[in-house]
Amino acid sequence: MILIDHLGVGTLNSYIIFKRITKKLVLFGIVFSVLCDIDVFWSGSPGSLSYLKYHRVWSHSLVVVIPLILIVTLALKKFNLKILDDITFRELVLIQVLGYITHLILDLFTPYGVPLFYPLTSSRYSIDLLHDLDPVTSFISIILILSIYLHKKKGVSKNLILVVALTYVVYVATVFIIKENTRQLLRGKYILSQDVEIKMIPKTFWRWKGIVVKENEILVLSTSNPPDTFYNINNNSIQSAIEKNEILKVFYDYARFPAIDKINDSTYNFYNLAYSKENYKLSVIFDTNYNIKSYQTTSFDLIDK
Repeated sequence: MILIDHLGVGTLNSYIIFKRITKKLVLFGIVFSVLCDIDVFWSGSPGSLSYLKYHRVWSHSLVVVIPLILIVTLALKKFNLKILDDITFRELVLIQVLGYITHLILDLFTPYGVPLFYPLTSSRYSIDLLHDLDPVTSFISIILILSIYLHKKKGVSKNLILVVALTYVVYVATVFIIKENTRQLLRGKYILSQDVEIKMIPKTFWRWKGIVVKENEILVLSTSNPPDTFYNINNNSIQSAIEKNEILKVFYDYARFPAIDKINDSTYNFYNLAYSKENYKLSVIFDTNYNIKSYQTTSFDLIDK
């Protein structure tokens, strides 16, 4: 999710933990709700090679960060910083845990997901409920921040804060219902057997597309258009060429639903079907021995900056 969503939930975390609102307490809530994204300082610009390789990796892992919370807490208390004077050890732990967990939950809602158990496994987990940029959640987050701030400054009712927070929950629940209804609609439209899973991916914040992976075929379903058909990579020579090229391998590993489309005998298009077919497309030209001659992308900046 984008920064404003994490800031909104982080502000709410402060209110939940401390039951009072001060600049210092809000700062704690915000800092610990966005700290997971510290890797953006060395990951490069969004879409760059380093961004794809390093963003949402160890800093979004339960295995790594949960032990770090205790270490950070002990270190902060040991230095006896003045900013911690009226904050107990328990409150400091809770605001970190809540900030971290809510950050992970928000990122789990997106198609890209998070590697919850890195470095034990690099597998990413995703609930696929919301697009990374969802105008509705962003608007609710802004209202949430304002209502909590004005509660302290202007005496805004606690009930307003509760209503705004519940609106966030209701919206996510509504999206989940839409997702399940759309899944059933697509299953009925394409007469798919019950043992074929339709993975629902948010194309935007209000539309859905279904992806079916069966044998070598990948079907991208729509409620209004015929399905697009793509294929998994089953050519060992092509697979080997990609594995040997660091840049192409990063692109391929990033795609949760990597697909291939043969344009002619030498040109193939690779897609990241969890996102846009056109905006996340990589065209590769091979020679007769499947060595890579050239490649071009329509989205990612594949030069590590």
